[in-house]
Amino acid sequence: MKKMMALALALTLGLSLAGCGSGSTQSGAPAAPASSGEDKGTETAGKEDGDSAGKDGLYFAVSLGWMENASGQRQKFAFEQAFEQNNITNFDLVDANYDAKKQSEQIEAFIAKKPDALFVTPSDPIGIAEAVSKAANSGIKVFCSDGYVPGAEVASSVMFDNYAGGKCTMQYLADRLIAQYPEGDIIIGMITLPSNEGWDAREHGAKAVLAQEKYGRIKVKYEWPWDSTGAVTPTDTISSWMAADTAKEIKAIWCAWDGAAFEGLAVTASTRPEIVYTGSDGGEECYKKMQQYPDQFVMTLAESVYEMPTTLVGYAMTSMNGGRIPRIVMSQGYAITSDMIMDVYEIKDKTGTVDGQELTAWQLALDYDLPGYTDALNAVLEENGKDAAWIPSV
Repeated sequence: MKKMMALALALTLGLSLAGCGSGSTQSGAPAAPASSGEDKGTETAGKEDGDSAGKDGLYFAVSLGWMENASGQRQKFAFEQAFEQNNITNFDLVDANYDAKKQSEQIEAFIAKKPDALFVTPSDPIGIAEAVSKAANSGIKVFCSDGYVPGAEVASSVMFDNYAGGKCTMQYLADRLIAQYPEGDIIIGMITLPSNEGWDAREHGAKAVLAQEKYGRIKVKYEWPWDSTGAVTPTDTISSWMAADTAKEIKAIWCAWDGAAFEGLAVTASTRPEIVYTGSDGGEECYKKMQQYPDQFVMTLAESVYEMPTTLVGYAMTSMNGGRIPRIVMSQGYAITSDMIMDVYEIKDKTGTVDGQELTAWQLALDYDLPGYTDALNAVLEENGKDAAWIPSV
């Protein structure tokens, strides 16, 4: 356990040093697809046909759709931890950097190596469906983390309920706007992610909220789908919206991921401070932005990223021992408001304990999805007169 904690802190430090900026892939936002370049994050050489190593001769392969932000780094960290806990020493781990073609090619290469289990985080579920189906049809047990692949017979998928997440953030935003502006139409913008079938559900959940009669005054006048080519960024889009909004009507921008909110804040924080944002993903950079702009970046939906890979590796081991496993599991999510972040920040140096290790409230918040961390954080909050609000809500 101490080793896991050390790795967790190392990961947190690494992410904090990575920095952020307009279009930064450290933001949890989709990155422009990489057209070339070597695979990153390869851990071992894998096995040739007929070779074996590790526990009971098992060889596992991991195809990460992305690794250039907090979510992707968390996936990698969790897979490595789960392999260590299950004594799996022979594995390959590669990153496609949001490029469906590259990820398909990496999966094809893994098929030739015949892994006992293949774990996939889908960068583009439809774009990699053919390769994943080929892997499954070849007899490889395929497991999907943080998404699913339509049409592919995978053994199990563990993902976040993106539809419910979209509903949660829009509900909070809509209630806030209705209370703040009791009369007249309320103009908002939406930045969406239709290019990924799983993440696209966030938009559908958000629009289901706005379809309710009580939110009829909220009008989506500006909307932009993420440009997977990278030719247009959220910064470009929001800047153009501000130029067109000469009457200063826009009151909020709902974002399908945190990185879009980060870029929006860079455009509007000083010139249009009345505009509020919501996002989705959570993590260190997100919480720092919320602490910096508590009245503007008001909510994110933080996923339990660590839970997804660790659950799937456990399912793989169970399946290989002849046990039953679920086909689809929805992991928990946390609705994190800027008020919650400010509560933690006010007592950031107070400490709590996880498995005998003393950690500050801020450290506990940054690693909220590690086992026992939110329990310890809530205890510290209560001890210091704050609400113990860090509970799964989606």
